[in-house]
Parts: sequence; structure tokens; C-alpha cells
Amino acid sequence: MAKTNFDKEDTKTHIGNVKQFYKWNYQSLENIAENVSNSKTKLIYISANKSPLASKEYIDSKRLSEKLLVEKSKENCLDSIIFRPGIIYDTRLKKLSVWQIIKILLKNDNKISLRDLINYLVSNDFVFNKKLYFTNIDKLNDKICKKILEAENSEIKSNGEIIKNSDI
Repeated sequence: MAKTNFDKEDTKTHIGNVKQFYKWNYQSLENIAENVSNSKTKLIYISANKSPLASKEYIDSKRLSEKLLVEKSKENCLDSIIFRPGIIYDTRLKKLSVWQIIKILLKNDNKISLRDLINYLVSNDFVFNKKLYFTNIDKLNDKICKKILEAENSEIKSNGEIIKNSDI
């Protein structure tokens, strides 16, 4: 089958995404890890849980970054904790009724974003697999704070411990 221009453009976009995600996630983490290696610093890395809204390239770059931290932990030159939250949501719009949301959307005056709509739908349980794909920001913050306090009160290394979305 002959390649069309669309196929070429799609391939260029795919390669561009792979490079960009690698740069944002892996290379930036590699630089941070290099700067804090062999110190008493505990690195907390926010990775990502698999999601229908996240591209394969993005998730692959996050897993590669996790692997880097686990390897550094095994070499005993870096202590890290890896969090794998789902899509982050908050509940600030939960109190609005469905009719209020529809009214805001119909006015189309940019008072509500797609992110706001997702927050509303998730916080009101209008989505499937909520616990699998979504993470409440307050619960994530609480879990991170708890892990920081545990680390301060312990000499035990985390060794690249992975906290999955289901454990947040």
C-alpha cells in the first residue's frame, strides 16, 4: 500500500511526540537525578497511570523514567518514591447541578473549560472506572505528605517504591 502525505505527516507527528515526551520526562529527570545522586535527598517522582486519554508515547516515557529511578536506587546512589496517579481531578465543581453546567456550556462564554467539565463528571461519578483512571488531587497530596513524613522519620530507603493509582 502506498504511503500518502497524511501518513508521512502522521509519522512525523508521532516521532515528534516521542522525542518531546522523552525530553520532558526522561531527560529532565535524568538531569535532576544526576544533581541529587549520592546525597540524602529523597526524590519524589510523579509518573502516570495508564489511561484512555494518555498516549502510548507519553506512558512509555514515564515508564522509562521510572526505570531510571529504580536502577539508581539499586545502585544506592538515589532514594526515590514513584507515584503513578491517574488523571487528576478535584471536586470544586461538584456542588453545581447538571442544569447549571449545561447552562454554562450553552452560553459558551468560556467560564468552563474541558478540564472543569472532566472534574465535574468525575467528582459526580458520571464516569466508568473512576478508581482505575482518575485520582483525586486532595488524596494524592495527602499520600505524598504522608510518604514525606514517613521518610523523615525513617532511615529505611524507599528504593524506587511505586505507589499505584489504586493505592492513592
